[in-house]
Formats: sequence, structure tokens, C-alpha cells
Amino acid sequence: MGYCTLSENGLIMEANLTTAALLGMIRTALINQPLSRFILKDDQGIYYLHRKQLFETNPESSLLPGSFQKGQVGEPQACELRMVKMDGTTFWVELVATLSQRSDGAPECRVVISEITEHMRAEDLMKANEALRIDMIELKHIKETLCRAEENFRRSLDESPLGVRIVTADGETIYANGTILDIYGYDSMEDLKTIPVEKRYTPESYAEFLIRREKRRHGVDVQSEYTINIVRKNGDIRYLQVFRKEILWDSARQYQVIYNDLTVRRWAEEALIAERHQLAETNTALRVLLNRREEDKKEMERTISDNIQKLVLPYLKALRGLNLNARQESCLNGVEANLNQIVSPFLDNLKARFGAFTSREIQIANMIREGKTSKEIASCFNSSIRSVEFHRDNIRKKLGLNRKKTNLSTFLVNLSQK
Repeated sequence: MGYCTLSENGLIMEANLTTAALLGMIRTALINQPLSRFILKDDQGIYYLHRKQLFETNPESSLLPGSFQKGQVGEPQACELRMVKMDGTTFWVELVATLSQRSDGAPECRVVISEITEHMRAEDLMKANEALRIDMIELKHIKETLCRAEENFRRSLDESPLGVRIVTADGETIYANGTILDIYGYDSMEDLKTIPVEKRYTPESYAEFLIRREKRRHGVDVQSEYTINIVRKNGDIRYLQVFRKEILWDSARQYQVIYNDLTVRRWAEEALIAERHQLAETNTALRVLLNRREEDKKEMERTISDNIQKLVLPYLKALRGLNLNARQESCLNGVEANLNQIVSPFLDNLKARFGAFTSREIQIANMIREGKTSKEIASCFNSSIRSVEFHRDNIRKKLGLNRKKTNLSTFLVNLSQK
């Protein structure tokens, strides 16, 4: 352990052999040398702060003659810093300094120098080990986090409902998830790779694949989204939507290809199209049947009309030659008018435009159209005029004429001509 005495200005006044040995000099050469000369430049601040605190702890009043009794010293101050030997070697020391007075009353500083290099090295090693331990813990945590992230990423690919492949620019498969194998119907990627590429596509889809591959080889942009038709192991055809994107994989630029199986949706769309086509054919057939029914109806009407004109009306004309009374004449006119109406468009127009009429209303409307009066109509049906007037009112209401001044006979005549 080194001992030395410093003057008020920090000069070495006395030093033992240990101090000289620590500094690599002979003891006499140390006399009148400032101790700061042997302090490492980077630690000079520590030394001067140490001296400042030493004097602040022991104020000047304590340094006046008589302030210390013989052998009495001030409050000690300690610090740790690096010193430099004459050969430039640095070493750690602990300085413990106290103030005292010489016999002549002048202040002096007594310094104890203890080398602590090994202690500091051990302490630095402990700090380094602790820092290393913390770094190892953090590194372990980072590694675990990365492993979890990688596991989550890998699981998201492996368990994806979409088919996922990582391929090189030449199309070589680096990775493929289980969904890809399910789509193609194979148990392993090795089995799938044994199948030639052209056998995995339908002929049309394989031709499109060749075009895309040739464009990529020549640097021509190809759409990142397209559809393909593949052939499964059992020969079934599936329709896939494909997305292709350049990515980084193992620090190299590769391509991620995602497959969305549209087969079920395609089948549903085709079934819907077929159903619509079937429905359209059914509608066409129904229209044909309705048109044929309408033609048959017209043909039947023509047949009835021809039969009435040929087989019935001639007899009515013959009856007119007989001696008929007024009532019989009126009834005969009604029968003839009704038969003529059957072969005319009046009845159809009346029903089509104004809805349902009773049979008696139709008979009375037809006679009004012919200009018959209510009295004549009542005589023909053997009913009262009031009853005929009641039917006339109903006819006007059904024709929408109840609040109009339109002549009913004129209206019915015009209706029969349309």
C-alpha cells in the first residue's frame, strides 16, 4: 500500500517505496512532482473533484494554526481512478486523502494509494457477465418470439383453406400446403411431381399455361390473377382461381401462388344456367301451346259461326214467312239477333272490356243495341218494363255510363264495331 504526502498545491513532498514502485520511479524522483502528472488524462476530472470535496469538507478555518491537535486529521475523502506508470501502463487505484497540518502550521494532504486493478477487472468481468446474461435472456426471448411467429406463419400456410405454393421463376415447387394436395387429389408432393405438367391441365388450360410461361421468360407482364382448369388424380376436372405474387423466401426472390377452388361455384352456376335454359324452353313451349289453343278457339268459333249461318239462320228466315203475331215476331227477332251476335265481335268485346255480365243483361244489351225500346224488350221476355229499366241501369253502371249522358244504344253499337 502506497503512502505519500502532498503540499497544498498537490506536489509530492514524501512518498514511500511502495508508491514509487506503483508509479515505476525511484522515490527521490517523485519529490516535488504533482500527483496529477500520474493520473490518467480521462480521470483528471475525478481527481480534481476529489480535491475540491476534500477542502469543502474541511473548511479553511479548520486549517488555521491550533485548529488540529497533534496527530489530529480531517475528514477522509476517497475516490477510484486510473493512474499511469512511467512506461505508460495504466492501473486502477483507490485514493484516500485526509487534511492535516505540518509542524510549521502549513496544511498538507496525506494520501493512501491502494492498487485495485484486479478488483476492478473482476468487477468489470462481473458487469460484463451480467450484461451478457441479460443479453442472453433477451436473445432467448427474441428467439422464442421469432419461433412463435414462424410457427404461426407456417401454420397459417399449412392450414389455409386456399392452396398455397412457393415456386421459383422456373416453376419449381419449394413449398406446398396440404390444400394443394387435396385439390389435385394426391397424397404427397412427390407423387404430384411425378405427373408431367401437361397432364395436370386440360388441353386448353395447358396451352394458356405455355403462353404465360413464355411471356415471363421474355420479361412480358402477365396478369397476377387468372383461372386454370386442372385434372385431378381420378380424372375429375376442377376450376381454380389463381393469384401470383413475387415475395422474399429464405432471403431469395420467389413467387407465392394461391389457388381458390371455384369448382362447386362453377357447378352451381352451370346448374343455374341449365335451369334458366330449361325454364326458357318451358316458357317457349307454353307460349306455343297457348297460341295453338287460341288458334283452336278461333277455329271452333269459325266452325260454330258457319254452322249457325248454314244450319240455323235459314230456318229463321223461313219462319218469318209465316203469319206471326207481334210478340212472336219480337221473340223471333231476339233469337235472330242473339244468333247474329254469336257470330259477331260484340259479345267478346263486351266481356273483354267490361267484365262479367249476366245472361239476361247480355240479352237486353244486345236488344238495346238493335234499337229496341224497354216496352218491346219487356214484351219479348214477358216481364215488366220496370224490370227492363232495372237491367238497363245495371248495364250502364258496368259500362261506366251511370254518371254520363252517353246514349246507351249508340255506345253498344260502337262497341260492336270495334
